[in-house]
Amino acid sequence: MTNLELPTKVDSGAAHVRLVWQENQIMEKRRIYSREFKLAAVRKVVEHGLSFTAVANDLDVGANLIRKWKKSFEADGSLEG
Repeated sequence: MTNLELPTKVDSGAAHVRLVWQENQIMEKRRIYSREFKLAAVRKVVEHGLSFTAVANDLDVGANLIRKWKKSFEADGSLEG
């Protein structure tokens, strides 16, 4: 069994899709977001007072994913200043 990763750009580089092929079947389809994209999403919640759900719907991502990014940025100090 061989895995082959094929990155494809989506949405002007904000994210890309990783497809893992295994025996001619797609086994995993996952979007990977840049740090800048994640930080911009979290700032919409923190600085602009939008809800996680509103931002998530606008960006077509899960609200819990934005919560996870926020927690991570709070932990590493990225939201300071």
